[in-house]
Amino acid sequence: MSSETLTQNPLHNKPLHTHPTRGLRPYFSDVSLAPSFSPSASLSKPLNTAQSDSLLSQKHSSTASLFSDLDDPTPHTYSELLLAAETLENIVTEGVLVGATVRRFKGFGSGIKDSENDGKESGGGKEGMNERVLKLVYGTMKYMQYIDTILVKTQFLVYNNQFLNHLGLTKVTLYDLMKHHFDFHAWPGIQYPSPPDSSPLSPSDSERIETVKELETALHEFKIKLAAAYARIRIERRASGGDAKEWMERILPEEVRVKEGIAVELPKHARVNIAKTTREGVAQALRGMGYPVELRQRKMSVQDESIIHLDENFDDVFVVPAQFCNDLKGTPLVEEGKLVFQDKASIWAAYHLAPLLSPNCQIIDARAGCGTKTAQVSSLMRNKGIIYAFENRPSRLETLKSHLKAQDCQNVEILESDFLASDPADPKFADVTVVMVEPPNSGTAILDKLNYLLQEEEFPNDQYSQRDLIALKTQQSALLRHALSFPNVQTVAYITRSTHTEENEQVVEETLDRLGGQWELACVLPDVAIPRSGEYEF
Repeated sequence: MSSETLTQNPLHNKPLHTHPTRGLRPYFSDVSLAPSFSPSASLSKPLNTAQSDSLLSQKHSSTASLFSDLDDPTPHTYSELLLAAETLENIVTEGVLVGATVRRFKGFGSGIKDSENDGKESGGGKEGMNERVLKLVYGTMKYMQYIDTILVKTQFLVYNNQFLNHLGLTKVTLYDLMKHHFDFHAWPGIQYPSPPDSSPLSPSDSERIETVKELETALHEFKIKLAAAYARIRIERRASGGDAKEWMERILPEEVRVKEGIAVELPKHARVNIAKTTREGVAQALRGMGYPVELRQRKMSVQDESIIHLDENFDDVFVVPAQFCNDLKGTPLVEEGKLVFQDKASIWAAYHLAPLLSPNCQIIDARAGCGTKTAQVSSLMRNKGIIYAFENRPSRLETLKSHLKAQDCQNVEILESDFLASDPADPKFADVTVVMVEPPNSGTAILDKLNYLLQEEEFPNDQYSQRDLIALKTQQSALLRHALSFPNVQTVAYITRSTHTEENEQVVEETLDRLGGQWELACVLPDVAIPRSGEYEF
C-alpha cells in the first residue's frame, strides 16, 4: 500500500473487507472524499481570522445549512414544533432515531396547510417530518448548552414547572426564539390551524395546541429575562455582530462555525438508481429542468459552482453544486427514486463489493437503518439475488420500507429482528456469502452533519467520552464477530464513520487475533494513498 500522504478529511468512512485467508492486501484506507479546496488543508490547524470570516461568509440561500435557517421568516407550525420536540427527546434520552416520531405522531396535526408547499397539509404524518423539522432539531442540538444556561439563569422552569414534562418542546421553542433575540415583534410566531380552513381537531390535537399556546404565553411573560440571559451569553462568548443572525452564529465555537461553513459549501453526491433509469436519462431530465449538466468525470471543486457533472471515481454518481441541492431534492427525479442523494462516504463500500456480486448472490445488511446502502447494493444487483436487511428499530422500519419501495428494490427481504439474535446455522442463510456491517459508531468522521441527518435521520453527537467509545467498541466487536460466524460467508465489509482507533484499528486487530488467522484483510481502496501508523501490524 502506498505511503504517500494526503490531507486527512473528516468525510471518509473506513470499510473493513475481510476474506478467508487468500494473501490479499492489508486493510485500512482513509480516503479523502472532500474536494481539494484550500480550507480542507487547514482542518488540522487553526484558521486565522481572515480565513475564518471569509469561509463563513460564503453561503448559498438554497443550501441546507444551520446558519441559513437563522433568519428564516416563515413561522413554524405547532405540529412542526411538537414533532421536533419529540424527536429531540428521543435522541437525547433514548437514543431512538427520527423515524420514531413519524410513527408516534402519524395522522395528527393534519389541519394546517403549508403555504410553502402548494397548500399541502403539513401536519404530523409523514408530510410533517420534513426538512424544516429536522433543521429545527439540528439547531436545537447545536445550541443545547446555551439553551440550558438560559433556562437555569432565568429559572423559567422553576416558575413554570408544568413544562418539565415538555422539555423538548420548551427547548425547541427557545431555540426558535433565540434566532430573533427573544424579540417577539421580530419572531414570526407559531402557526395554528385556522377553523374555517382546517379539518376538525381531535381532543388530543386540541390538547397539544393548548400546551403550545400556554408555553408561548409563558415565554412571552419571561421575554425580558430571556433576552437578558441571552445577552450575557453573547457578552461572555464575545459574539458581536450587526444583527441577530450574526450574534447566533458567533456564539458557537469557531471550530464548529468553520466546519458548518465548509459543510454547506461542499458539493453533494447523487447516484443514479440504475434499477429505474440510466445516467443519460437523468442527464436529459436535469437539462430539461434547466440544470447545466456535463456527462464527464472530473474532480469536484467548491469553486466550480456552475455545473452538475459525473464524479471522478464513479461514472453513475453526479456531483451537484451546493446551490442546486435543495431545489433538485423537490423534483420528480428525486421523489420517484431515480436519482438518490447519498454522501460519497457511504457510496464507497457498495461499489467495493460490486465485483463480488454474482446474479444469484445472497447478502446480509446487518443494520440496514434507512436503507441507504441496502438500496444501493440492490440497484447494483439489478434486483437479482437476495438481500436480507436486518432492522429491529421501529424508528427505522417505516423509512426503510418507504425508501426501498421508492427505489424499486424488489430483491430485499426485511427481517424485523436484531442481527445479533440471528442464527448463523439457519438454513435461510446457508447461501449468504457477503455481509455488510455498519455498527453504531461515534460519527466523528462526518463533517456535514446536517445533511447526514437529512439523509439518515440520525444525529451524530459532537463529543464522546472514553466510556462512550468503549461501549461502542463492545457493540462493534460483537456485530463483526457475529458476521464472521456465518458458515459460507466469504466477505465482510466493516464500515464506520469514525476517526477513533478504538472503533477502527482496535476492533479489527482484536477480532483478527480472536479468530486466530482464519481471516485476512483486503485493501478496500487500493488507489487511495493515506498516512500509515506503525502501531498496528496490518
